[in-house]
Amino acid sequence: MATITPFPLPPEILTDIFALCDSSSDMLSLALTCRRSYEIWRANVVCLLWPLWRRTLVDWKEALITVSTGLNSRASLQLETYFICSTS
Repeated sequence: MATITPFPLPPEILTDIFALCDSSSDMLSLALTCRRSYEIWRANVVCLLWPLWRRTLVDWKEALITVSTGLNSRASLQLETYFICSTS
């Protein structure tokens, strides 16, 4: 018996669909529709959520500064690396 997957699309297409979501809850709802979509979302969660949050959160830069000051230097550097990678 063949396995039927609700998303027989390549991961690249699914990540593009995730990127079209208007909110984090919509994105998570889509991710939880099946195991495959969740695995793809989980593998790309930072790259997907970062631009969404930048679009939807008010005072994004102030929130980033607040979070960064509470982190140690290594975590802060990782956060900055994600920011640089996602904007390029």
